[in-house]
Amino acid sequence: MEEENFSTLLGRTEVQGKKYPLWLERIGIFLSVATGILFAYWCIVMNDWNIWIEVGLGCFIAPPIFIALGEALGRLLQFTLAD
Repeated sequence: MEEENFSTLLGRTEVQGKKYPLWLERIGIFLSVATGILFAYWCIVMNDWNIWIEVGLGCFIAPPIFIALGEALGRLLQFTLAD
């Protein structure tokens, strides 16, 4: 008996856990990107830090962290829905 594999929004093939709705994953990715953008805005506009720290943190360091947090949240969700 062959197991059915499925692909996520980011193209990753999942082999364990239950499939949850794609719209739920899209919402999670949208929220992580939106949070990263708002954090970047806060870093650049709302602080009196050095401009290089503001731009570096807001544009280069924070966005990958928020994307990783969104992916971790999706994996946690999948783990809780696992068979």
